[in-house]
Amino acid sequence: MKTTIETLGDDPSVKKITLTNERGMSVSLCSWGASIYQIVAPDRSGKCEKVLLEYKDPSEFLKTNQYFGKTIGRTSGRIGGAKFELNGNTYRLQVNDNDNNLHAGDDGFHNQNFKMSVYRFPLYTRVVFKYISPDGEGGFPGRVKLLVTYTFFRMNNDLHVSYDAVTNQDTLLNITNHSYFNLSGDFKDTIHDHRLTLDAERYVAMNEQLVGYSVLPVNRTLDFSVPKKIGKDLNNSVLIDHAWIGYDHTYLRAEKERLVNLKVFEEDNPFAVLYDEKSGRELRVYTDYPAMNVYSDNYPSYKVLANGKEEKRYQAICLEPEFIPFTIKDYVLRAKSRYHQKIRYAFKTR
Repeated sequence: MKTTIETLGDDPSVKKITLTNERGMSVSLCSWGASIYQIVAPDRSGKCEKVLLEYKDPSEFLKTNQYFGKTIGRTSGRIGGAKFELNGNTYRLQVNDNDNNLHAGDDGFHNQNFKMSVYRFPLYTRVVFKYISPDGEGGFPGRVKLLVTYTFFRMNNDLHVSYDAVTNQDTLLNITNHSYFNLSGDFKDTIHDHRLTLDAERYVAMNEQLVGYSVLPVNRTLDFSVPKKIGKDLNNSVLIDHAWIGYDHTYLRAEKERLVNLKVFEEDNPFAVLYDEKSGRELRVYTDYPAMNVYSDNYPSYKVLANGKEEKRYQAICLEPEFIPFTIKDYVLRAKSRYHQKIRYAFKTR
């Protein structure tokens, strides 16, 4: 597998590695935020183009608050009131989204430079990013040792991600990736005509500050249990008459899947399938997380992307596997316990 390593921006400690396999796909990873910087994938005719939003100026990637491709943690999503209770103590976090904490605040994993190691094997290459989060960082208790591991395969267009962590105190941990997908190729189109399918029949209801409070059955607008164009209901009042002005909803994996402990990484068990009919590209997202936040780029940066055009609303979609943010008890990591969660991105054509 072809491998190149270079610096990104002016800081020599910020490393970017690009891996290119024998199927025409390449993945670029960056130590800043242990992030997925770029993915290039073939369409049905074999033409290789970018399928993740990417800024023209790399310095924008380093400082963006859009979280492009970055690892999110210690927690993902919104924690209401920017505080939580654990073991009888109240922990106060940065208020960075209305009255709440979003994606762990400015000191989150997305703004940290990880140490990068590369391991080469005959059938795949593994890139491991390591970071030690000190006790109290971002307001969270405990010293957390984190490994973010990406595995990219030589003969198939799969990218696997795993998150492994331990802590010396009870703390919260809910880690995800915030890549912006657009399968049209070099983001030439919006995502209106992308078809999305989700293995989900319930979602998290939110208040006007987008803080979850209850789990409800999906309504017609939010239903992706069968393939549906993302743009079909984007003008529905259920979406545009509220603060989210698009999709920014957390979906729960169908209950039947979790009750029988289905093997979620088998080919026929994706949580999400995204398909662009024009290019023929398909993305399947597999995960052992119980939920996934779907975000349709409702609040774009309007900065210049790698294709020379400004990012605009509904330019991409984020598919963020996670624990349900408002059910904090579900992602308490106990001292000396191990956090281990996985995501698989499988790119195909049809």
